[in-house]
Amino acid sequence: MMLVANPCTHDARVMREAEAVAAAGHTVVVLAEQASGLQLEVTKNGVTYRRLHLPWARKKEAAKNLLAERASAAASTSQTKPHTGSKLSNFKRKTLGWLAPYVPRTGLMLAQVARYFTAPGISEKPDIVHAHDLVTLLAGARIAKQTGAKLIYDSHELETGRNARYAAYEKWLRARYERALIAKTDAVITVSDSIADYLAKLYNIERPVVVLNAPDSEAGAASGDHVRQRLGLSADIPLAIYVGSVTINRGLENAVRALPHAPLLHLAAVGPRSGPVAALLLCEAAALGVSDRFHLIDPVPHNEVTSFIRSADVSLILIQDVCLSYRFCFPNKLLESIVAGVPVLAAKLVELERIIVKTNAGLTVDQTDPIAIAKGAMEIAQNRHRYAPDTATIGMIQDTYSWARQSEVLLALYDRLNER
Repeated sequence: MMLVANPCTHDARVMREAEAVAAAGHTVVVLAEQASGLQLEVTKNGVTYRRLHLPWARKKEAAKNLLAERASAAASTSQTKPHTGSKLSNFKRKTLGWLAPYVPRTGLMLAQVARYFTAPGISEKPDIVHAHDLVTLLAGARIAKQTGAKLIYDSHELETGRNARYAAYEKWLRARYERALIAKTDAVITVSDSIADYLAKLYNIERPVVVLNAPDSEAGAASGDHVRQRLGLSADIPLAIYVGSVTINRGLENAVRALPHAPLLHLAAVGPRSGPVAALLLCEAAALGVSDRFHLIDPVPHNEVTSFIRSADVSLILIQDVCLSYRFCFPNKLLESIVAGVPVLAAKLVELERIIVKTNAGLTVDQTDPIAIAKGAMEIAQNRHRYAPDTATIGMIQDTYSWARQSEVLLALYDRLNER
């Protein structure tokens, strides 16, 4: 059984892991959060998703809708009356201020998730409880204690160094909760070697098992169209893409600021969006006069991403070095881009630089410098043949880093736990 504190409709990591375990012959139930328009229970690819009515979900959804409305109105205004100077700065401060409600209180969130997930979890009588992220770990520990199940903690990022504006006390509290709860686990999984090494040293535990956020190329599906077709751009128009959540500290604001320095370049952001951040980006594009070259595209199914992005010239991964979790990140979009044959312009972060050096599938750049980003993007777009990963490189990535390999690691861990 897996626990995840979201509706689990676009959480590719959880869905891939659940499907891999189910394909190996295990019964897999994912307890998730209910959202409007979703069935309370549905079985897909061998995995049963049971979504729970949580008391804060409706309020959270209402708050998101309100923020989206305010952001849309602000963005529309910015298109007709672009902000300049101090007005733009004031707009940014207000827009980023709207994000504050999304920084949860750690103890409260863990307690609330535990309160509503524990009883349904116990009723499933699981052999293994797989808790995704710190927010579900208290619930997982309680279920494991009551049922005698083994407990896995899947740390999707470095929880003590997340991309969030936590106060010093909140950071201390998160570390305290994680230290106490990680001692109750039977195994820890994480997403990169850097984070695994850090957690092992921080908590004096056995080195966590690394299961990368890798694309499932074997289960990949052809999308109905591709990004260039979606935008109506001819093959001679340089196109940069960003894949992932449109949120703070992903380098998107700097990517938009790069567009005036690359007059022909179009930028498409493909993925779910934070309304306030999307508004900020649209406002920035309007102020810079590049609205016609900045595009927001809704997310596509996770197994169609590589097919959808193949026609782009360069994939931008400009994650800002604002926290340890980001410094050590190994994002899914890195491998998706290489497997799709799209060269990468990457931030100078530990794991990103390691892969770029190993594959020669792109360049690294100062992710804080719009001019450097523009030069790097155009260098790759104009010389795509020089940077695009060749067949051998793609084959190496698929052999070494593919989801088939990562699922073998995951299933080996499940087998070890079942033998205990």
